[in-house]
Amino acid sequence: MYDIITIGSATRDVFLLSKDFRSRKSQNFLSGQAFCFDVGAKVEMDDIFFATGGGGTNSAATFARFGLKCACVSKIGDDPGGRASLEDLTKLKIDTRFIKKSSQDNTAYSVIISTPTVGRTILVYRGASKRFQPTDIPWTKLSQARWLYITSLGGNVGLLKRIVNSAQQSGVKIALNPGSGELKNGLTRLKPILSKVDALLLNEEEARGLLKVDKRESKKNIARKLSEVVAGGIVVITRGNAGVVVAAAGPSAGEPACPVGRAGKYYQAGTLGGKIVERSGAGDAFGSGFITGLIKKDSVEYAIQLGSANANSVIKYLGAKNGLLKKNGLTKIRKIKIIISNL
Repeated sequence: MYDIITIGSATRDVFLLSKDFRSRKSQNFLSGQAFCFDVGAKVEMDDIFFATGGGGTNSAATFARFGLKCACVSKIGDDPGGRASLEDLTKLKIDTRFIKKSSQDNTAYSVIISTPTVGRTILVYRGASKRFQPTDIPWTKLSQARWLYITSLGGNVGLLKRIVNSAQQSGVKIALNPGSGELKNGLTRLKPILSKVDALLLNEEEARGLLKVDKRESKKNIARKLSEVVAGGIVVITRGNAGVVVAAAGPSAGEPACPVGRAGKYYQAGTLGGKIVERSGAGDAFGSGFITGLIKKDSVEYAIQLGSANANSVIKYLGAKNGLLKKNGLTKIRKIKIIISNL
């Protein structure tokens, strides 16, 4: 029996760091700011750093470090990046028997251009991770887990639907942190899937994009609207430096009840602050830390504390796995103020 099985990508990450990176602020960019490079120029790097990443393996690393029995379902190439991913997971005693090697594609690869002050831009090659097929999923083993933590499946919504239905029929709880490929399918197509998950994890940009609302829509209204879709479950919306909001609405007719004391509640928290080295991996660290909190204590407040502390630790290091908290450090985590109100 597994405490949790993660399903998602495994990547090889390379971080490029330089004081010579320049940025430009403009409303023509979606984020309001962009890195700029002269065509034909050579930009000197101050440092280069290799690590493994990907939502499937990053989340598995958190669960394992917190002492949970975990397996990872992913797809890699038969190449150095794939071997590095397997090596990192094996060191953490994560079950890797369900990781498949592709003969067609290389392991997914990310190039992260980053500065502590501006942020980062990620160049992504999806590789083997975009070719998830039903034959890559260990269907009979999914029912042997208490939870599934599902991240990107390369946009394969049909496969996502089948996994969610299988888990629900087996009484397995489902946490979903969908990738951009899944979210591009839109709310209408995703709604039947989202209505069956126990926890939906998105960042604010993803949440607004899914609902097709602009920056004028309040974060509470966004959380409320999504919680109506995830009937009886929990909606988690991370907001970068602004922290996180969590909503737990009551169930729709015929849906299982939300735990007593949680239904209809809205939670807000900031961040722990401190030095930032690199932000990549913070979302995975928060989401997997949050679900660990639910598994260990079934408490939204504790889940927020654990997710916040885990994310805050990760951003102090290069690499999405290097700063993850450990089980023996849980009693020493810094506490964050949480404001609770009615949804």
